[in-house]
Amino acid sequence: HIVKKWSLNDRYMFNKAALALDDSQAGPEGILYGEWNQWAGDLALRGLQQRGLGEEKFFEGFYNAVMSKGPFSIQTQENEKTDNS
Repeated sequence: HIVKKWSLNDRYMFNKAALALDDSQAGPEGILYGEWNQWAGDLALRGLQQRGLGEEKFFEGFYNAVMSKGPFSIQTQENEKTDNS
């Protein structure tokens, strides 16, 4: 219900922020892109838990890593910087 009410401009802002992988960019409704990612990830995790099939184990580690260290592409770049120092 939340995403459905986003305007075309809101969707554009979210897509633009996703291209840069920058959590501090403004997103729809004046909420930061990173906050939207947190909201969507939490929603997905709760949904998997509510299904009761143990599927959350396939998502939870990935989600926690991205939320704490950033997207894997950024993590790889950061690792390369420290490896080449």
